[in-house]
Amino acid sequence: MEEYVEDQKDFWFPKNNKSIKQLGEMTTQEQIQVIELGLMTKVISIEAAKRIVNGENELNKDNMANMYQTQINELEANNKEKDRRIAQIQQRHLNDRENDRQEIRKKQRQIFEDEIKELKYRNDNLEINAASFHNKEIKLIKSFHEKITNVKDEAEIKSNNQRNAYEKKIRRGKKKGRKF
Repeated sequence: MEEYVEDQKDFWFPKNNKSIKQLGEMTTQEQIQVIELGLMTKVISIEAAKRIVNGENELNKDNMANMYQTQINELEANNKEKDRRIAQIQQRHLNDRENDRQEIRKKQRQIFEDEIKELKYRNDNLEINAASFHNKEIKLIKSFHEKITNVKDEAEIKSNNQRNAYEKKIRRGKKKGRKF
């Protein structure tokens, strides 16, 4: 089956439109020229509109880029400030820890020194007590020795007295003639 194709040469336009009324009064050649001119104008206008939109987009992009860069700079400044604060807090913490360590060492040293002083005092007292005990012991030994010496001396004196008395008796008995 063959298709029937018909070239259409006439355009149908709405009746009540003034610009179309003017187009309808033109010849076909003029109408084609107007249409071509309109198409060219359309293409040029679209290209110009695209350039304008792209230019506006570029301007918007630049504005947005500037705005975002400003926000980024503010955020970076805030981050730097926060980092600085964190560093200060960490440094303060380290200083506090070091101060605490030094204070603890100082207190420990003081406790050790006090304990050493107390032990030296006790040692001195023990030495004094030991010396006193030793002196008392020596006095007791001397006293005991003196007593023993006195007892020995008394025993010797008594023994000498007894010997003397016995010798006297022997001498008297010899004088009287007795034998023992």
